[in-house]
Formats: sequence, structure tokens, C-alpha cells
Amino acid sequence: MPKQYNKETTMTGEYRCPNTPCKCKVDREGAYCSAYCEQAVQQAIQRDYCQCEHPECAAQAE
Repeated sequence: MPKQYNKETTMTGEYRCPNTPCKCKVDREGAYCSAYCEQAVQQAIQRDYCQCEHPECAAQAE
């Protein structure tokens, strides 16, 4: 079964996505908001901003 990501994140989740520059909130500790964030952490991609395309992060990449 494929992993489920929060396609529409809000700033009301209790936990933050584990991708360091990501500002998205998630429902479970250690859960990623997107496949991009999971891959960024696994591949140790170092960026000053997140490219997950959720509204919270899209604004900081501009």
C-alpha cells in the first residue's frame, strides 16, 4: 500500500514535518507532508527553503 501524505496541510497539526526547512504541520510525529520532504531527508538534500509546494512553504521559496 502506498504511503499517504497530507496533500492539504494546515498550520494546526501537532507536529512539524521532519524536513528541517519545511514549515508544514502534520498529524503524527515523524510523518512527512509530502514525498518531496521524505526524499530530501533520506538523500540529505541541504536547502535553506522547502520545495514541497504546500502554501506554507511555497511562499518562502519565492
